[in-house]
Amino acid sequence: MFLLLLVLLPAFTFVVLYLVGRIPLLEQVYISCCGLLSIPLQDIADLLTVFKEKQLAGENKYPGLRSIVLLFALVFVGIAVIADSYTALDAVRALFGDVNIPLPSLPPLFGYSMGFLYVSLTVIFGGLYLDTKKFIVLEARIFTISNEEDERKFSKFIGNCFWLAVAATVAFFVDRWGFLNDSPITPLFQFITFLLIGILMPLLGMFSLYMLALGVQVVLSLVFTCAWFVASVSSHCLEYTHKHYLELSLAREVQRSATNKDTTIEEIPENEPVTALPSPAPYAGRTRAEFPIIDNGKPEFKERANWALDVLAEKAPHRLQELVEYLPKIEYDSSLINGNSWRANSGGFFGYDLSDDDTALFVLAHETGHNYHQIQHNDSSEDAANRYAHEVMVELERA
Repeated sequence: MFLLLLVLLPAFTFVVLYLVGRIPLLEQVYISCCGLLSIPLQDIADLLTVFKEKQLAGENKYPGLRSIVLLFALVFVGIAVIADSYTALDAVRALFGDVNIPLPSLPPLFGYSMGFLYVSLTVIFGGLYLDTKKFIVLEARIFTISNEEDERKFSKFIGNCFWLAVAATVAFFVDRWGFLNDSPITPLFQFITFLLIGILMPLLGMFSLYMLALGVQVVLSLVFTCAWFVASVSSHCLEYTHKHYLELSLAREVQRSATNKDTTIEEIPENEPVTALPSPAPYAGRTRAEFPIIDNGKPEFKERANWALDVLAEKAPHRLQELVEYLPKIEYDSSLINGNSWRANSGGFFGYDLSDDDTALFVLAHETGHNYHQIQHNDSSEDAANRYAHEVMVELERA
């Protein structure tokens, strides 16, 4: 029952939110909010793309293996550092005699770390020994040294540390046996064990900072990769929602224009006579460089208009030439925005900011279609302009 609710509740919520969004007033809220929220999320996704590329790039045979190895190394190096810190604090009074130095109340983790200290040393130096001897795959190696001489020295150093760690572990187990059997050799092996630990911990400290940093970097990288994924998916979902409701709004306005002249999105009603433009085109021979794009203080409008012209130039250059020769200009006119709706006209005035890709291309083609069919076929109807715009969208592979 719980699993059923876990599926049905989100589905029901989605259906309700979608149906509520079909209300015209709330539809505009959806369009504005989704478009606005998608921008910072996309910026966050772009900022974190480096972590996405780091996790997914390359053709490794064992992807993610090095991250797993570093996470285990972080755990065991952390145990060794905590255990050494605990013994150092515990030995403060012995080091400084009768000096009264209050010790903090340490969490049980410090005491538990002492129990794992010996196995941690063996695991760390044993792993590095396999690393330097190249007994493991390249993806799992922690250190990569390019200089052959330095690699030989480092391998020798790690080998000595590994055998010291083995000796310390053996001495610890012999000491434990002696303690359980009240053997007189217990003090001797206690001394040997602490002596070996005293040698190994400074050696481990030489590169523990680097290994700890690598482990923390892997953890942060995984976290930021997940953050990139969430931001990217959320941004795409919001962009899709923005586009979907914008298309619904545009379709409703177009449908309304076919039945009600007073609410048409065109400044020139369908049946109003239009002065015939000279044939073959009013601006025949005009180039794109000569085509006026006027943003009236809204520079992003000009950027979007140029983007649309770039798309036409790449996919359908003959349609770009028709737009340049039949559409007088592309000018942003905020006075054409009426409440929650916007208007455009074949004179080249647009109350729409061209923020949505498909809608921007459709609207520009629609207004060009009015002028084109008026000159070529004496038909300035909405149907003719829509047919022209649809043909353009098909050629652009967006229909």
